Amino acid sequence: MTDNVITRRSFLTHVSGFALAAGLIPATALQAASQKTWSFGIIPDTQWKPVKEPPFTGVAIHVIDAINKEFIRQKVDLVLAAGDMVDFASPEAFRTRMRHNKSLNDAGIPFYPLRGNHDYKDDNDEKELESLRDYQQIVLQPLSRVNACSSPQLANAKGLTYAFTHQGIKFIMLDTFVLKSTDPECEDKWGIADYLPWLQEQLETKDYEQAIIFAHKNLVGMKHKDNLFSDDDENQNSFPEVQNRFYRLLCESHVPVYFSGHDHMYNHSVVTSPDGRSSVHQVICGSASHKFYEPKPPYLDRQKTINQELNRIGFVIGHVMADRLIVDYHSTEPFGERESNPAWVVRNSFEIPFKS
Repeated sequence: MTDNVITRRSFLTHVSGFALAAGLIPATALQAASQKTWSFGIIPDTQWKPVKEPPFTGVAIHVIDAINKEFIRQKVDLVLAAGDMVDFASPEAFRTRMRHNKSLNDAGIPFYPLRGNHDYKDDNDEKELESLRDYQQIVLQPLSRVNACSSPQLANAKGLTYAFTHQGIKFIMLDTFVLKSTDPECEDKWGIADYLPWLQEQLETKDYEQAIIFAHKNLVGMKHKDNLFSDDDENQNSFPEVQNRFYRLLCESHVPVYFSGHDHMYNHSVVTSPDGRSSVHQVICGSASHKFYEPKPPYLDRQKTINQELNRIGFVIGHVMADRLIVDYHSTEPFGERESNPAWVVRNSFEIPFKS
């Protein structure tokens, strides 16, 4: 997969520049192609310091407002959340988070949420159910577009994991923070293995041109060692057969990238399955919070980091073109105690060609 990564600058300089100079691609053709480009924004973890009183209620309100302003300025088609929208799941926190999407709503930009580990209570099953219902009613229910998406038919999981298609791109949002089954004989929570049949169906149904996968937890983390497949923070190779199947599904379907949050840093890497047969680009989308983490060993040999940035507030914009995805990571110095109009800088940019 690494051979298919093209930096944005080198592509524009060496391909477009050469082709124009040689008369191979008319400028009007390039202009027409660029007009077909559209983009989506990804806002990473937005929990704030555990202040439960207004106006924050554990939500990074000023950071959210500033990032949404930039999304609107750049005219993204839609915005996706990478989880951990609030610091502690509560009706007040969820309402605060959704209120600060007003600028997106006014601009007609849809918002597609995804839970993280901070967006549910895990003290006991009763509290988990309480936070789940709050999330469904306050966050999901107003978003009729989410309810209309495809979702696995698993107990208590309605609308949490879902897929939707926009301009030929299928976005698959994986939420594994789900309650135990309602079956009293079942002691296990739903995990990624339970979603694999649905995921395979989504990827095999050719109602899209390219698919992109989102989840809060990483395939392989830089700081956190728990991941999409297991809460085990000691062993990132847990459930190797499930991991191998997941990676294989993504590769067979030519999924160009897996986006995640959780680690509160920006990290672009290529991650390979435990059996060494499949690999995928992973982007940990940064931090829109007061928290910033440092990488922590041990690191897996099957993860190759390409670019990384620490200790800045950031977000990602994906630019979809006919034959490739351009990923731009924007960041600025930490802020958030008060309203701000930061200067965003593109710190990393790369391209991944689409495969059919």
